[in-house]
Amino acid sequence: EWIPRAPIAFARAVSRPYARWAIGSMVAVLVATAASRVMTYTLKLLTDAAIAFGQGRGDTSEIWRWALVFPGVYLANEVVWRTSGFCGMRWITGAVAEASRRLFGYLSEHSAMYFADRFAGALVNKVANAATGTERLISQWLWQFFPWIVGLLADLWITYLAHPTFALALAVWMAVYVPVNVLWVRRLHKLSFAYAEASSQLRGKMV
Repeated sequence: EWIPRAPIAFARAVSRPYARWAIGSMVAVLVATAASRVMTYTLKLLTDAAIAFGQGRGDTSEIWRWALVFPGVYLANEVVWRTSGFCGMRWITGAVAEASRRLFGYLSEHSAMYFADRFAGALVNKVANAATGTERLISQWLWQFFPWIVGLLADLWITYLAHPTFALALAVWMAVYVPVNVLWVRRLHKLSFAYAEASSQLRGKMV
C-alpha cells in the first residue's frame, strides 16, 4: 500500500509530504494561466482604443490606460510563473527524494538470497527509472497538461462570449483532439514500460 504500482498513484503517494508545495505550485500555474488570458484581452482593448482614436471616436486617455495596464499584467504574469517554478521544483525534488527513499528502503528489507537470484544493477536501475519517471510525470502535468487544460477552458469561455457558434466549433475540435491523443498516449505508455524493462536488464547484466 505504501508503494503503489500505478505511475500516477505512485507520484501522488510520494507527493503527500510536499502537499503544500504542490498546492502552491498548481495555484500559481492557475493564476498565471488566467493572467496570460487577461494580458491577451488587455492587448485587444489597447488595439481597439488605438483604432477608435485613429477613426476620431476616442481620446488618448483610453489608450494610455490600457498601455499602462498591459505591462503591469505582464509583470504579474511573469512573477506568478516564477513562483510556480519555485514551488514546483521544491515539490518535484522532494517527491523524487521520497520515491528513492521508499524504494531503496523496500530493497533493504530483503535478504541476501533475493539479490543472489537477481541483477543488483537492474534493481537499482528500476529505482532510478521510477524516480526519474516521477520527476517527468509531475513536471509535465504541472507545466504542460494542467495549464493546457485551464487555458483551453478559458479559451472556450472567451470564445463563447465572442460568439456561441465559435465556442461550439472549438468544443467539437476538443471532442476530436483529446480522444485521439489519449489513444496515442496509451500506445506510448506500453512502449515506455518495455523500454524501462529492457534498459534495466541491460544495465543489470553490465553491472
